[in-house]
Amino acid sequence: MVIFICTGLVSAGAITITNTTQLSIGNASTNGSITYAENAAACPPELPAMPAMPSMPSMPSIGVISGVSTGAEDFVAIDVPPQELAGGTYNYRNYTVKNATVSYNGSVTILTKGDVLIENGTVNTTTSSITFISGRDILIGNGGTLSTADSPAGTSGGITFEAAGSVDLENCIVSSGKGTTSGGVLIKAFGINSITLSNSLINTGQAEVNSGDVELWSGGSIDANNSLIQSGSSNGTSGHVALYAQGKNSITLNNPIIETGDAEAASGDVELWSAGSIADKNSILQSGGSANGTSGHLAAYALGGSYTSTNSVVGTKNAAGDSGYLELLAAGPVTCANSVWQTGDTNSSDSGDITSTSVNAHTSFVNAIIATGTADSGKSGSILIQDFAPRPEGGVISVDNSVFETGDAGVSSGDITFLTGFNPCEAEVPVLTPVGALALISLLAAIAAVTIVRKRH
Repeated sequence: MVIFICTGLVSAGAITITNTTQLSIGNASTNGSITYAENAAACPPELPAMPAMPSMPSMPSIGVISGVSTGAEDFVAIDVPPQELAGGTYNYRNYTVKNATVSYNGSVTILTKGDVLIENGTVNTTTSSITFISGRDILIGNGGTLSTADSPAGTSGGITFEAAGSVDLENCIVSSGKGTTSGGVLIKAFGINSITLSNSLINTGQAEVNSGDVELWSGGSIDANNSLIQSGSSNGTSGHVALYAQGKNSITLNNPIIETGDAEAASGDVELWSAGSIADKNSILQSGGSANGTSGHLAAYALGGSYTSTNSVVGTKNAAGDSGYLELLAAGPVTCANSVWQTGDTNSSDSGDITSTSVNAHTSFVNAIIATGTADSGKSGSILIQDFAPRPEGGVISVDNSVFETGDAGVSSGDITFLTGFNPCEAEVPVLTPVGALALISLLAAIAAVTIVRKRH
């Protein structure tokens, strides 16, 4: 391990590294390097287009709500014995389950003109799917459970929520069953409304082949507090977990665990997309490990604001093959305080890179650990911290009392690069020289004289 200790101020223009920050390059046949590139003329990466909520163009986009109920009567199950109903499509004005259990013996779609409310109650199916489409809000709380049954020899049913208003999940469980393949969980809140999770479990079941995906789509913001959002583990591949907050709104994470399940083959990716900012605090965000394949990547895109990570662990787990990369991209400032950003170890291939990019702001690290995994038989990942800003200042990177290290490797260890730059790809504003200024003044005077003569005539 090649170690550089910075006890005082090290400055490369707009790059400052202070207070015993440690920069470490892993041991390898070929060692990586440490590079400071200040005010380089470089085009920052383009902000990606957000995926469109299924059936809408570019973010990804949330799409449009699937249907509207024509029902005129309420469904109410409060303090009643368990009910078993047939699968099918039901139209109601409102749907309420409190202190009761309602089971469907086939796939069921429930459409409401008004609200869906499940409190301290259970709604489930056999191995079939459950879909709620609400013209207003969906609230599952106070011990509410919505689940599909296990399917040991087949596919467990998936769970879908669509609300024209908000989706609030409080102290509840939303879970698809185990199976050869487990069903996914899809939650969509349209318009400018939000998805809020508090003290809740959202997951897809364990699977022999493929576990289901978990996707949250909001036309507004997404807030996840003290909750677990997880795709199931799998003897094949585990599903991905993705959060999309559109409409210039934010993703705010306070003490959640968001992860994909461990897998024998390949674990799923974790992606956060926000049209505004992203903030994680006291959080664990990670893709699952892989016993015989690759671990998924973790990517966070704050397309209209800042990315802030505080007291969190963010990254990818170990893998037999390549461990996944970690990519963080923000249109505003990137701040990492008391957090660990890392990629997993690998015993037979390459460990993932870590890339942090602020397109138009400032990047800072305080008491942070940024580390790529070891790679016993391959290359360890590199670390690239880049910050771009408009002319003439260029980007700014500050590092205080932090550790940056690339893992040991069988072939070559990764590099550590700090890059600040201005964007030569933005449109140039022509500079007016003294000669040009005199010529412009003469031209304006001539135009004024002609205008005065015309007015006299």
